[in-house]
Amino acid sequence: MKDAMGLCWAAYQGDLNEICRLVAAGVELDETDYDGRTCLHIAAAEGKIDVVKFLLAKDVNVMPKDRWDNTPIDEAKRSGHADMVNLLTSKSK
Repeated sequence: MKDAMGLCWAAYQGDLNEICRLVAAGVELDETDYDGRTCLHIAAAEGKIDVVKFLLAKDVNVMPKDRWDNTPIDEAKRSGHADMVNLLTSKSK
């Protein structure tokens, strides 16, 4: 879970360099935090489109559900990031 927390923090910050460093160290991009959220959930909620594009290029699960059954698309919708919703929706099919 420690790795997931680092990924989520980097996603929140929009820090692609840190995400790449964690990946190089063997961290799995689909790891979840204590709430079942992935770094994709966080990046989508925060509108970090460059991070989301990177994660999608790495073939992360586009529709993971957290403990409240929210997906990254739900997070993007709730935060008002229409461009993110469109991007994630196009990749979820």
